Amino acid sequence: MAVWHNPFFWAFLSTLGWTMGMLTVGSTTVGRYLLYGFIGSLLAQIPRIILPLPWVLAQPRFGTPAPVVALSVVLCFASIAFAFPGLGLKIYTRPTHTEPLVTSGLFGVVRHPILFANILWPLGWSALFGSWMGLALVPVWTFIVYLMSFLEEDRMIEVYGDEYRRYRRQVPRLFPFIHFL
Repeated sequence: MAVWHNPFFWAFLSTLGWTMGMLTVGSTTVGRYLLYGFIGSLLAQIPRIILPLPWVLAQPRFGTPAPVVALSVVLCFASIAFAFPGLGLKIYTRPTHTEPLVTSGLFGVVRHPILFANILWPLGWSALFGSWMGLALVPVWTFIVYLMSFLEEDRMIEVYGDEYRRYRRQVPRLFPFIHFL
């Protein structure tokens, strides 16, 4: 079997991309380079798009009745809605003093709407294509996203100080209405 037909290859590439993302946020050296952040983002996302697709990878699948398809589509569109406000930010580099702290819109629902979107869309996408492997990896990627949020939080406190601490007390980290995570 060719390596690109192995779901673990795609899972590994995505994890490598998330690792690059953590370095982008957490490193003062790497975080300056837009290209590094962009490549890391592509590596994190493209494998997660490919992995659930039935015509690319043979894997155990489940049937997708109409309600599952509908919920999957809703999750995918919700993820787009949460990612969209962040597109105006300089997202492939570390946060800097040159950008104002955004606390309105979906940033008033969760502190990391782009990271929340990165939890929603693989869940919806994997369910849409009936991919057990994709669904099994969602908790792994959720954990990685959760860890990345800590690095981003540290950087945001470094950049915005007390203003970010106040914001952090008012708005949940990743999941709407769940403050304790």
